[in-house]
Amino acid sequence: MAQHRRQADTGAARLKPNDPPQFSGEDKRTIDAWIKSVKVWLAAGNISPGYEVAMARTFLVKGAAELLGAMEGDLDKPNTQDGREYIPFPAIEAFLREHFGYQDEEQVARDELDDLKQTGSVEDFARKFQACVARIKALPPSEGDLIQRFRKGLKPEILQHVAVDPATRKRWTALQLFIAFASAYDASRVQVVNQIRREGKAGGEKPESYSAVTSKGTGKRGPDVEGSNPRAAKKPRFSKPAATGGPSTVPDKYKDAFAKGVCFECGKPGHRKVDCFVFKKKQEQQSKGSKQGN
Repeated sequence: MAQHRRQADTGAARLKPNDPPQFSGEDKRTIDAWIKSVKVWLAAGNISPGYEVAMARTFLVKGAAELLGAMEGDLDKPNTQDGREYIPFPAIEAFLREHFGYQDEEQVARDELDDLKQTGSVEDFARKFQACVARIKALPPSEGDLIQRFRKGLKPEILQHVAVDPATRKRWTALQLFIAFASAYDASRVQVVNQIRREGKAGGEKPESYSAVTSKGTGKRGPDVEGSNPRAAKKPRFSKPAATGGPSTVPDKYKDAFAKGVCFECGKPGHRKVDCFVFKKKQEQQSKGSKQGN
């Protein structure tokens, strides 16, 4: 029996959750998640009520730790069975929520709406966006404000295609129509990309990007279209022959020799001018003549 109990204790120790994150009070939106993680941690460790706050406050830092240290004398402290005073965890929870938590749930929703950005599909972004808006009831934003916030949250590569109403060619005036159009465009975009990839794999070719496909026939250059840059696609006046390894541009007097792949000096193949015996001999003679003249 004792052996089974020790094995159970060892298993429980292995299942103990990770330490809670530190809480400084700088980001008030984290207070709920912090309190929840601390409660789980305390329960998993089977901490007695008289020591819960002493253990939990080790994860308080900066402003939160300083304020609790300055004001803990004002908190009610019951006594343990042995007569020792302690601060119950619910008192600390209420204290932290009062000083570092939002009193207005709508303010939380407004802040989340300001920070919300599209990370996945437009449909997923729109779902989170509308959920935040639904929580703002007392002073809801105007239709124009919501449209502007939805615009700012979209990915740039999506926004450039859905920024205006295709029916009027002007800015959107109805949020739901904007959301519906952006979601439909994104869904179509994903279908096209998947089809391109399937065709590319079947043909053994490198698949084109969505921007490359949509730019065809429009006269506009897609960012991923190979050869769409006229400067990059421009060929040099003279191609470099593999035999000579010469430069990519050649003076006019060497054009014929360059085209044939022969030495610029003696006109014979198999070497360059810098390695030519005739050219080296001329240089030696010129060097000797210049020394004799001095």
